[in-house]
Amino acid sequence: MHAVELKATLQQPVYAAMVLSNRATDAVVVKATQYFPVFVAMVLLQAATNAAATKATLYKPVHAAMVLSKVATHAVELKATLHQPVYAAMVLSNLATNAVVIKATLYLPVYAAMVLLQMAMNVVAIKATLYRRVFAAMLL
Repeated sequence: MHAVELKATLQQPVYAAMVLSNRATDAVVVKATQYFPVFVAMVLLQAATNAAATKATLYKPVHAAMVLSKVATHAVELKATLHQPVYAAMVLSNLATNAVVIKATLYLPVYAAMVLLQMAMNVVAIKATLYRRVFAAMLL
């Protein structure tokens, strides 16, 4: 899937580079949290949101760069809240509604609606995994 994405972005080297950079960041975070299934599930869910947000900002490189830089920032925040799962879930849901994503979708109302729907689904999934690590593993 990623190969297809990159192949489709050959004419968009900046976006391709961002995808590669984002994958590397996610890989490091996931590797560092292998003993925290709930957090890993949250990171993976967020990865999809980040990818969608990046796609939505193909014609807005400044916003796209902001989305990418925020990945590391929020990863640190979440890492710091590993012992506060409820707060961590709140931070994650908040990330989905940050100004960068909303600004990137001002001219894409249908996509914006999809982001909001996905956000709600993510919150439900995360809530369900807070006390069910087996389910969290299934999400992975």
